[in-house]
Amino acid sequence: MGFFLALGLVLHWIENFFPPLLPLPGAKLGLANVVPLVLLLSGRTKEAVWINILRIFLGSFLGGNFLSIPFLMSLAGGVTSLLSMVLIHRRVNAPLWISVGGAFFHNLGQWWVAFLWVRSAEFIWYLPILLILSLPAGFLVGYLGILFRREEMEAIWRHLR
Repeated sequence: MGFFLALGLVLHWIENFFPPLLPLPGAKLGLANVVPLVLLLSGRTKEAVWINILRIFLGSFLGGNFLSIPFLMSLAGGVTSLLSMVLIHRRVNAPLWISVGGAFFHNLGQWWVAFLWVRSAEFIWYLPILLILSLPAGFLVGYLGILFRREEMEAIWRHLR
């Protein structure tokens, strides 16, 4: 489990080095979400939950924003995302759609915390933008999840169990 936590933290850390794709606050790819997706697709739901929560706590602690609004947004997004992926995965075994659903609910969870913090009805205009951006981000994370689940990678995952 330590390997997956480290991988999630490294992906989270690497993503912070990329310049923003769009000049919009909070618009990121969410590369670290590949790890819980792969664990979930491998039938390791408990590990996916723990890795996701630990990555959010450790990532925010190491990044210097522990218990701040960005931490709360990340936690809300991570919890809603993983919960939605678990529920979608119970119905379908389509990694791309599971990931897109996770990205959609991740953005929804983050937006909700930001909305409660800003407390302005004018902030509602930002929700459709975030939800539209969740589609390409979710497809990218889902595609990476598929690549990590290929037969060549399965040997590595089995060795790490």
